Amino acid sequence: MISTDRTRAQHQRRPADELDIVRVATAFDYAQAALVLGEQRAFTEQLLGRELAEVQPSSKREFAHLASYYRPPHGKLLLARLDGDPVGVVGVRRLDARRAEGKRLYVRPAARGHGIARLLVHELLAATRELGLASLYIETSPTRLPQAYEMCLRLGFVETPKTGFAAVDDIVGMQLDLDPSPAPVPSIRPASRFRRAGALRVA
Repeated sequence: MISTDRTRAQHQRRPADELDIVRVATAFDYAQAALVLGEQRAFTEQLLGRELAEVQPSSKREFAHLASYYRPPHGKLLLARLDGDPVGVVGVRRLDARRAEGKRLYVRPAARGHGIARLLVHELLAATRELGLASLYIETSPTRLPQAYEMCLRLGFVETPKTGFAAVDDIVGMQLDLDPSPAPVPSIRPASRFRRAGALRVA
């Protein structure tokens, strides 16, 4: 499920040098991604008021076997690091020969408010193209996650029949047909806690 949260943390992070977004590949990468994904799962379960495995049974295998679930050519997992600390995650998983699903977008509370979710979505679109796929499907909620829903509309997603969360009425499926040419990388919102607010490295 795609979610965003603009609520700023009460405690500010120390100033950060740069934001890195990496394709998860090493054991260390996966360990850090698993930490953030655990928080994403807890956030989703709190939002739904139910265990994630109850409404999305496939999540059991996903969380138990991250490397095989997201390994190319089946998918990719992206991790955002701020000054070396893991702060955000998103995954893409092949659905069929043409279409992928974007999954688990999440930014930790202390890092919200600086456009990291937007940058992760930009890299999600790029990763989908890297897999040779032409369309991206996501699931979100216009009532529980209005900011995420509005962001998807701005990106050009349109509602489509959903493939998951059948037991949750207000979660919708959305789909975007991708332009083969990547869009420019969006900039990070300037903030005093960033010494170089525009510094971004993508690997």
